[in-house]
Amino acid sequence: MQIAHRKIGPEEPPLVIAEIGINHGGDLDVARHMVDLAARSGCEIVKHQTHFVWDEMTEEAKSILPPNAGGKSIWQVMEECALSPEDEAELKRHTEAQGLIYISTPFSRAAADWLDEQGVDTSLLLICEDCFTASFFVNTDLDQNQIASFYTGAMARA
Repeated sequence: MQIAHRKIGPEEPPLVIAEIGINHGGDLDVARHMVDLAARSGCEIVKHQTHFVWDEMTEEAKSILPPNAGGKSIWQVMEECALSPEDEAELKRHTEAQGLIYISTPFSRAAADWLDEQGVDTSLLLICEDCFTASFFVNTDLDQNQIASFYTGAMARA
């Protein structure tokens, strides 16, 4: 297997990937600093998350208030944590200027298309439009017995 120019396999040295995700809180300067720290630490790849909230969430997400979000909707939380397309392109440039490989997980079709347009290798992405991601449900029957069910969803295609 190979990511960009980096071969991965039993005969190759270990590969260290820095998961930045959205831990920068939507602040490009913090994201750049995280890339710099990853480079100094010997990482070879920086993994980000590409969120286009308008394409990955429904309008209902504006009224869903996670208990740990300080009264903000999940839409607001993700909107605040996501970089703009311009900032994300700058983060990619900064990552590559450090000699690192930039990869990102897209959270929507629009994000995947955008990454492809930016030259990020998306050839290994599998978009399952007919199934959901894994879900866990706990239901209670009339006798107060709890019934757990696990739906593997898209994991069946992994």
